[in-house]
Amino acid sequence: MQKSILIDTPVEESTTTLAEYRSIQTLRAIAAMLVALMHLIFFYCDSMKYIGGSIPKMADFYFFKGFGGCGIQIFFVISGFIMAFLHAKGETLSFGDFATRRITRIVPLYWIVTLFWAFVLVGSPGVPTLHLINSLLFIPEPDQTPVVGPGWTLNLEMFFYALFGLSALVFRKSFLWIAILFLVINSVFYITGNYVMRLYSDPIVWNFIAGIAIYHVHRSPMIQRESTAILYIGVILLISSIFWHLPDDSKGIRQFLPWGVPSMLIVLGAVSMESAGNGMRLFRINILLTMGDASYALYLIHGLCFFGVSNILLYTLKLQELTNPDIAIIVYLLVCCIIAIAVNKFIEKPSIRLTRKMFSSIHAILRATTRMLKHFTFSRV
Repeated sequence: MQKSILIDTPVEESTTTLAEYRSIQTLRAIAAMLVALMHLIFFYCDSMKYIGGSIPKMADFYFFKGFGGCGIQIFFVISGFIMAFLHAKGETLSFGDFATRRITRIVPLYWIVTLFWAFVLVGSPGVPTLHLINSLLFIPEPDQTPVVGPGWTLNLEMFFYALFGLSALVFRKSFLWIAILFLVINSVFYITGNYVMRLYSDPIVWNFIAGIAIYHVHRSPMIQRESTAILYIGVILLISSIFWHLPDDSKGIRQFLPWGVPSMLIVLGAVSMESAGNGMRLFRINILLTMGDASYALYLIHGLCFFGVSNILLYTLKLQELTNPDIAIIVYLLVCCIIAIAVNKFIEKPSIRLTRKMFSSIHAILRATTRMLKHFTFSRV
């Protein structure tokens, strides 16, 4: 069988023997670009307030300006799907191995971007020490986003990984227990009003559960027969939200219903189509596969990219005057994508390899120390 290039981690997991799920990589690319496009529109419009330029038409097209937020919903469904896949394929046999792989997948680039933002862009004294530490350790704070804005979703991701690992690997319980734990957390929030529970009880977390369920049903013959229709229905429902859904900062059920449900249908339809051998041209577009590999980098650095190149494109080249605001934003997005691909290749992947070697060395030292202690104890006896 071919080697898949789609699994969550762009290093080790990508060598898992499975010829499917290029659809997952494609969806990750689209989701990341949607989120980046949304933020770039906001950044660009804010810049125009200061330099007196015109606002792009896409920002005034119904509710398209905030539409990219649906990409987060797609990401969360994919996360649940990938966790179920890795567990089914024996990639998560022990909690220690699972935790190591998740930490080394998420942490290196996130810490690099967070520290760069805190010490290079913001500078001293800048970011309060406690806020920086909480951001690095994925600890939610009341009414305050992490140093790197998209980090709030990683707080949820890491919490989901912890629940998944405890449920599946420590207590050896079914995935139903993860859903039960989320219900308990939701109840605790409504009773106590605790801000941490508020984040973890957001309906968006049900996308994780849906992703797990999708993995277990996507090979069903009945679903595979209707997979194309499922995908199209999901896409139509999601795109239709541009015309009637006004996203806001409340998240919650107002975001989950118009975006979460279609995202579940899209992921279910895509992976079922691919498993049935349908739509293969759609899932073999090389540029999307490449961007899928760099999707995490794009998700984290697109804000840095905008602020890093805005002086050149906005003030030196005056790109918005040479073309028009809409084309200027597309150029910004392309620049972000190119930089993300470079970051993925030259920073993200090497940092993952390095941290995994470090963890492996630490593990080897601990094992050697344990053997020495046992030998010493037995020899004394």
